Amino acid sequence: PMLLVVWLRFVAQALVTTALVIPRQGLTAFRTVHPKFQVSRAISGVLTTVFAFYCIQNMPLANFTAVWSAGPLLIVVASALLFGEKVSAARWLLLVIGLVAVIAIVRPEQDGMPLGWMALAPVGVLLCGTTYQLLGSRLARLDQPTTTQLYSTWIPVLLTAPMIPWIWQSITDWQIWLSIAVMGVCSGVGHLLLLQAFTFA
Repeated sequence: PMLLVVWLRFVAQALVTTALVIPRQGLTAFRTVHPKFQVSRAISGVLTTVFAFYCIQNMPLANFTAVWSAGPLLIVVASALLFGEKVSAARWLLLVIGLVAVIAIVRPEQDGMPLGWMALAPVGVLLCGTTYQLLGSRLARLDQPTTTQLYSTWIPVLLTAPMIPWIWQSITDWQIWLSIAVMGVCSGVGHLLLLQAFTFA
């Protein structure tokens, strides 16, 4: 079940993050001065993942990748409008070209995909993903990146855990467990690097 995959993804990421952070910083790594921002970012991360996995289940991977690649376009627009960051005319032009390219790639009517509720899933990915990135950028200037990473992994685990007994399925294939472990390592290390990058740019 998709929600089981979401939960396992966050469990793996949380365990990897905890193993990397707690031995060096201890429980002080959980100390935050902006818990509301941390909770908001964690919730937007859960929603982004749910929408993304739903898209992966129901869309061609190339189309989903094109939708996902539109995320940076929205982030640039949002950072200019909300945070007053300067965007040159050349960048605005490139943003328009990028958006046209995404629209050209994602053609649901040609793939036989219905334009019903499922069409809102990519919109959910973009909106929640943009919120996730913007909050991450703000928090990088307020809390330690490791603190943000711990909240962004453990809160989703706790939020989704009550549903797991109802959807649990035994996993006996070692390759699936290996895939979960790889997903946890990649997302744990990747998101830590992303938050570190926010502190410099």
